[in-house]
Amino acid sequence: MINIDLSSTLFYESGPLISIIVKLLGKRNSDDLLKGFNYKEHERLEKLLKNLRINVKYPGEINTKRRYKIKKITSQDATRTIFEENSIKTDVATYFRNTYKRLVYPHLPCIMVKKNTFLPIEICEVSEVSR
Repeated sequence: MINIDLSSTLFYESGPLISIIVKLLGKRNSDDLLKGFNYKEHERLEKLLKNLRINVKYPGEINTKRRYKIKKITSQDATRTIFEENSIKTDVATYFRNTYKRLVYPHLPCIMVKKNTFLPIEICEVSEVSR
């Protein structure tokens, strides 16, 4: 009789989500992401990151971290991801530029954490206990 444990799980190191994405895609550094993701990379990331717990620290907010779970990765970058707030439509990159600071990676897709809540990848960090 052989008993084989078939259960397994992925563990992610904690740290900036952008650094983890660089490692998952086998890139050298975050500068390799300046062109964004191709379709295959997007699909792979969405599969690997779905339901991953992240912390978000908004620029300029002191000691305020919010926790979310990744639902999906948008197919558009932050300059084309549109949402509505107070009956005004705006894109994520413009919203962050006007509210916090200019994004370093506006050409990357956003993380959707709930309906109409999109976060730029660069402000997300993977929690120590991520799944």
